[in-house]
Amino acid sequence: MYTKEEFKEQTDLFYSYYKEPIKLLMDRSGLAKPTVWKFLNGKSLRTYNQDKLIECVVALNEMAVAKRQALRDRGKKVIQLELQLGEGNSLENSESA
Repeated sequence: MYTKEEFKEQTDLFYSYYKEPIKLLMDRSGLAKPTVWKFLNGKSLRTYNQDKLIECVVALNEMAVAKRQALRDRGKKVIQLELQLGEGNSLENSESA
C-alpha cells in the first residue's frame, strides 16, 4: 500500500495529467462524485471504495506516463528522420554544384 506521501505524489501526478480528474474517476470506478471528492481530499472511505479508487488512479497514471513516453519516442524518430533527410538534401546540393 502507499504511504501518504506516495499517495499525494500519485494524486498530484493525476491532476497534472488529466483535465477533469473527478469525472474521469467517477466514470472509471463507477462511484459517485461525493465519494470520489472525499477520496481526492484524503477523507476516510470504505476500504473497498478506497482500494478501487487507488487502483484507478495508479492505472490512469501509468497509462498517461506510457503515452507520454510513446510521444517522446515518436518525436525522437521524427527528428532523426528530419536530420537524415536534411543530410540527404545537403549531399544532393553539393553534388549538383
